[in-house]
Amino acid sequence: MTLTAFDKNGKILGTKAVTVEKQQVTTGAITSINPFKIGTDNYITGKYSGDVAKISLTVNGVEGVKVGVTPPDLKYYAKNVILKDTDNVKLTAYDATGKVLDTETVTIAKKAGVSGAITSIAPFKIGTDHYITGKYSGDVAKISLTVNGVEGVKVGVTPPDLKYYAKTVILHTTDTAVLTAYDINGRILDTKNISATK
Repeated sequence: MTLTAFDKNGKILGTKAVTVEKQQVTTGAITSINPFKIGTDNYITGKYSGDVAKISLTVNGVEGVKVGVTPPDLKYYAKNVILKDTDNVKLTAYDATGKVLDTETVTIAKKAGVSGAITSIAPFKIGTDHYITGKYSGDVAKISLTVNGVEGVKVGVTPPDLKYYAKTVILHTTDTAVLTAYDINGRILDTKNISATK
């Protein structure tokens, strides 16, 4: 096979031979994925075979960035994206050109016997304190503050401390304030009344 170039009058300007190469077909597969333990694991881990060059993680229909692999291991950071044991999670493998080679579902390990409690809350001093503070135990993942029947946003906790901004919502000693503790799936684990003083 040759490629010929002509000018506008049809005169041949040059001819070159065309090299024909056989198309390389890539194959590869995700051979294993370890169950992901929420609250314990930071990464999705597993193994692959073949021409896998990159992987991505899709959680509830939203795909994350593609990251490279180190043969024969798969490793993808997932702590901040897999938040519930009901999340729909898939791992996708690509070749070097971005072609999908394989997609597998990630199993989320459900933690048995989830429990937790608010163990202590310091009295809140109106006009002095900015935060409600206290301690917790167990599987508490988030807390919320409900003042006079209105619940605020849920915020994360840093073991073993509870901390919730309350300066602008607890204004009177007669306010009814309740702190609620939730597990990773939003299930209520404990509630405690807050004592407010001037």
